[in-house]
Amino acid sequence: MKAAILLSLESYESFYGKSFGLTFEEYLRSYRNDWSWEYVAGLNRQGIETILYLPSLKGSGLFTTPEGYQVRCLKVQSWYKPWIKFSWLHRTPLGRYSGQVANGAAFFDDLRQALLQDGIDLLYIQGYWTGRYDYLTSRLHLPIIAADHGTSSYRQITWAKRRTLSAACRVTCQTRDELLEVKSYGASA
Repeated sequence: MKAAILLSLESYESFYGKSFGLTFEEYLRSYRNDWSWEYVAGLNRQGIETILYLPSLKGSGLFTTPEGYQVRCLKVQSWYKPWIKFSWLHRTPLGRYSGQVANGAAFFDDLRQALLQDGIDLLYIQGYWTGRYDYLTSRLHLPIIAADHGTSSYRQITWAKRRTLSAACRVTCQTRDELLEVKSYGASA
């Protein structure tokens, strides 16, 4: 089995580059300070070949870390840059949701090609309260595990969640309250 983990960031550059000051080369060579690396290592030990998928403004491609982990950059189309440049576009729930949908659309073609090229059987999507999750789930035709990593439904647009959360083969939650909430949308949580 082959799995991909899609991290919930607008782009590598706007998160790891801007917030952490990491070049992509440094990220590949030595950055291992988040959950995704533990998931990749653990799944690989279980015989599930796992690739990290990162949206990127600078390009696409498959890269290998010194430990042999695989990381694929998914090209975010340049038309998405205004959503990064003008952060005020994300200040309202509707603005944030539309920006998240636009983000998913901006790298969707590259994602679809990568899933086929990499022979991915299962996609783990971080952040199911986002519009990006709704957009991707409604367009992809493979098993999806939807995961929460700290976001809540508070001030999120949830009109599509009954359809998109129930479309995931599994949904993982961090709390009992959230488990009950996503189950109310029909999720297998």
